Amino acid sequence: MRLVFTILLCSVLFSCGDKPFEKVVKVFPNGEPQVIHILDGEEGEKIGQRTYQDDGQVYIEGGFRDNEKHGTWYSYYSNGTVWTVNNYRLGEFHGDYKMFNQDGSP
Repeated sequence: MRLVFTILLCSVLFSCGDKPFEKVVKVFPNGEPQVIHILDGEEGEKIGQRTYQDDGQVYIEGGFRDNEKHGTWYSYYSNGTVWTVNNYRLGEFHGDYKMFNQDGSP
């Protein structure tokens, strides 16, 4: 599931006019990134966000459109398995909400 999201996010990012730019907007006390915004170019619109756990694992990731959550968002357990999958349409929940156990089962 994570691979599918990464491939989809990359295809969206590479189809944008400017090269995607990752901007660290919040860090942990140890200096490691906590929140990264993915921008359409260095000063462009926010098109994605990735939030990390303090151990460096991805915690939440998803896309934005018009500065609103948009598309499929994923959250992960600390072991890297998907915890939730939900969809947004311009900031509003849209479609199914899926939750999984730590072993990946529904």
